[in-house]
Amino acid sequence: MATAYPIVPADWLDELVPLNTSLEAYQTLLNSWIRCAISEGIPPGSQAFLAGLNLLFEPILSGYQKIQCQVQQAREMGLVGIAFFDSAVPEG
Repeated sequence: MATAYPIVPADWLDELVPLNTSLEAYQTLLNSWIRCAISEGIPPGSQAFLAGLNLLFEPILSGYQKIQCQVQQAREMGLVGIAFFDSAVPEG
């Protein structure tokens, strides 16, 4: 059975590229810090670094939440469509 998905203007989703890039950079930073902490031990001053990670992540999360809110509003307004992903798409 097909699922109804919200249909939203493309400019609502334009923010996804920088958000995904920021999230990838955040993940790389965090992975590097964890590898360093495992191999060399947790450096002094880590509390400030970890607090800074939280400050870096908050705008990324709020950006995704903003997009989710817009998409939910589109769904509530009835801007939905059915997507078919196989060759059994009905014609007409």
